[in-house]
Amino acid sequence: MIGITMGDPAGVGPEIILKAVAAMSPEERAQTRIFGCLTTLRAAEEAVHSGLDLDSDVAVTDIPVEGAPLPWGQADARGGDAAFRFMQAAVAAALTDEIGCIVTAPLNKAALNAAGHHYDGHTGMLAHLTDTPKAWMILASERLKVVHNSTHVSLRDAIDRATPEALLETIRVGNAHLKRLGYDAPRIAVAGSTRIVAKADFSGQRTTPRSFRRSRRRRPRASTWPARCPPIRCSTAPIRASSIWSSRSIMTRGISRSSWWPSTRR
Repeated sequence: MIGITMGDPAGVGPEIILKAVAAMSPEERAQTRIFGCLTTLRAAEEAVHSGLDLDSDVAVTDIPVEGAPLPWGQADARGGDAAFRFMQAAVAAALTDEIGCIVTAPLNKAALNAAGHHYDGHTGMLAHLTDTPKAWMILASERLKVVHNSTHVSLRDAIDRATPEALLETIRVGNAHLKRLGYDAPRIAVAGSTRIVAKADFSGQRTTPRSFRRSRRRRPRASTWPARCPPIRCSTAPIRASSIWSSRSIMTRGISRSSWWPSTRR
């Protein structure tokens, strides 16, 4: 059973969920449960006309939202609180094996924080709700998996967090995760956006906007320190753009924007 959380009820989540579920087969819908506000879903259905019967076609765990349906496209603390409660209910269902995984629709971080839920997004929220000290975000395609060392922070904070100890922990977590997925000997590369970022990570030098812009025109070198972390196999060679087919949101060392951006290379 797959659980889908609505995200911010004033955002695009309700209509995306309706269209996605409408495109499913009856067998797939039978294995799907929506965690959200039924009143909001009905209002979204009036706009998108997906043809779904929300009373019989798909299971809905109805979590009421004050004032629903909220005005579309407006940040509202009620929407932020609702997004948290949707996730809270889905996590509770997952922990009791009622569902096997959670798919999340977008939330509004401003609304989330306005409601008093101070998280960097779904990742931090999931960590808190499952009593996990730290969580990692992973972007996954069939050929490439990317595990982030940090998420949703400024460049300054990302640099500060890119210590050898933190990166090694991230490598080990990624390695263990891939082995659970069935990869016997994962090939791991350490990625960075520019040479100046890598330099700042390990020497403590502060980057300035001017030096950062200038460094983007250079081809960065791969760091060598991960090779000293056996027995995990770490590659420090640049990743070829041809090896990435789902890379719109990925910045990889050795790849310029023009070489992998979908509008210029397929």
